Amino acid sequence: MIAMLEAVAIANPDAVAVESPGECLTYRALWHAVCRLRSKIESVEATDLPVAVLLPVGAAYVVAIFAVLAARRICLLLDHGYPDDRNAAIAAAAGVDMVLTPLGTGGEFAWPGVVRLGTDDAFDIAIPAIPPTHAPLALDEPAYILCTSGSTGLPKSIVHSQRTLLHWVRTVVDAMQHGLSPIVPRECVGDRSSRAHEQALSDIEGRYGDVRSVEEVIAALGG
Repeated sequence: MIAMLEAVAIANPDAVAVESPGECLTYRALWHAVCRLRSKIESVEATDLPVAVLLPVGAAYVVAIFAVLAARRICLLLDHGYPDDRNAAIAAAAGVDMVLTPLGTGGEFAWPGVVRLGTDDAFDIAIPAIPPTHAPLALDEPAYILCTSGSTGLPKSIVHSQRTLLHWVRTVVDAMQHGLSPIVPRECVGDRSSRAHEQALSDIEGRYGDVRSVEEVIAALGG
């Protein structure tokens, strides 16, 4: 995914890559921000432990995920709106040693043994954007971790590879290119929290396909 992002940034540097309320990043700006944050992550003692992303949905959130992958680390996606003790418990269970937050210059976080890094430097154009020189994570290596809501007990971690994510994206893109409208059964997909889940479904509904209930999908299929 990192090599793909770099290739798109070179081919279409001025195309819009990320849009959120009050924010807009071109592919060039996105790639440079990823490179800066990747360098910052790697400036800390190198480990292969997961890195937690504790950010509100927005441009920095996208940058953080790509930066963690560019640093050859696994990304643990946390909900910025959840209570601190819940996120701390999930982070401890995953064994993270670093958390990315909106601001901060580093130092130990409130969670024991976890270092905090701010993402603000990613957007500082005075800092050089140095591309990674090492090989990226293989497509089938663990890339990111999502957790269940924990409604039936403790949240359970689900590890996904880049290939899984790319397969989901390819399925939707292929359908659209063939003039088909992808249908997503609302109850059959999930995200790191109900709030993020609803935002993702809203994005799908607005740009990529139709979000319908399981009952509606079954009825449409003649079931």
